[in-house]
Amino acid sequence: MTTQAGVSAFRALLIAVLAFAALGGCSMKTLAIRSTAEVMKDGLKSFEDEEDYELAAAAAPGNLKLIEALLSGDPDNEELQLMASRAFASVAFGFLETEMEELKDKNEDRYEQLRYRAQRYYLRSREYGMRILKKHYPIEKALEGPLENLEAVLREVDRDDAPALFWAGYAWGSYINLARDNMDALGDLPRVNAMMKRALELDETYFNGGPHLFFGVMKTSLPPTLGGKPDEGREHFAKVDQITGGKLLLAKVMFARFYAVGQQDEKLFDQTLDAVLEAPDDILPGNTLMTRVAKKRAAIWKARKGEYF
Repeated sequence: MTTQAGVSAFRALLIAVLAFAALGGCSMKTLAIRSTAEVMKDGLKSFEDEEDYELAAAAAPGNLKLIEALLSGDPDNEELQLMASRAFASVAFGFLETEMEELKDKNEDRYEQLRYRAQRYYLRSREYGMRILKKHYPIEKALEGPLENLEAVLREVDRDDAPALFWAGYAWGSYINLARDNMDALGDLPRVNAMMKRALELDETYFNGGPHLFFGVMKTSLPPTLGGKPDEGREHFAKVDQITGGKLLLAKVMFARFYAVGQQDEKLFDQTLDAVLEAPDDILPGNTLMTRVAKKRAAIWKARKGEYF
């Protein structure tokens, strides 16, 4: 589904199924929604392999609302909740934050609008992931108490719930990253770290080494007072390369932006971003859109090199 017509047809199919579901009884409605969720899952795979960044950006808001429309009819559907958590976080990072980087120091009003929207998207992503976790574990109460209580509950989380834990933690951490002027938000970092540490323990390979990428960025972008440890961060980036065969360009871009800049290694910065820009778009099959996002970020940060060195 790599054309506007394909995206429109997919959307029309979902709307038609939802309309059919509205005509039937409760059980028929639930069955229709769950059948549609399977179609949506396949559609999102196609979306993630989209090569046209602008087309994907235009289609993203509609996809988010379709997922939420399905959830409104089947609110306890964990598959849809996970889909929503992943989608809101991905759209916030891939499109909203990318546009923020393009507009930084150029259009302050628009930049702040995008930052606010991205924060809201990350909070929605966290909430959807948390809904799954709250069903199976007493995590809500643990989040309000000492860190030790949360760590004890997290030890109960099993591998089946690693995706929900990853997206809830990733979204929460990304929200905090955009709210560094908020001391209350920064105070939640230890809880986020505990969640992501458990996600790493459960499945370090999930989402192309996503837990390692999270810690790679966090440990190379934060100051030491907030947990920054560049050498450890570099090791996490190396693990992502090991897991993906060096094909996840997004990890290389983040490595250049945070590790190379933090170490003031201009040569490493240039070499890494040049390698990203020269890599084939299909280097990581099934993840073409993520590759396009990585290249877009690489071009933005390369053009702003003078600000970093």
